[in-house]
Amino acid sequence: MCEKGLEFIVQGKQGDMRVSTEEVLISLISKAKSIIESHQLQLTLAYIAIPTYLGQEERYILKRCAEIALEKPVRIIDDWTAVSAQYVYTRIK
Repeated sequence: MCEKGLEFIVQGKQGDMRVSTEEVLISLISKAKSIIESHQLQLTLAYIAIPTYLGQEERYILKRCAEIALEKPVRIIDDWTAVSAQYVYTRIK
């Protein structure tokens, strides 16, 4: 999946295995999805807050991995936008 970039070497019973960062991201997001579903909640749209210093390629990779893992549309927003939205939401409540 990853042509270039960071890879992890995972040691297992069958020997060493190389895992790309994309595969790690997909696994983590899939785990989050299973936690949501274990609480009998339905995921229709996901917003993922990311640091503002990430570049366009990193944003694209994260969005693509999230869409693969969640099988749903994903929106990427900056972390400060998410903090502001959460603040307004808690004030209105």
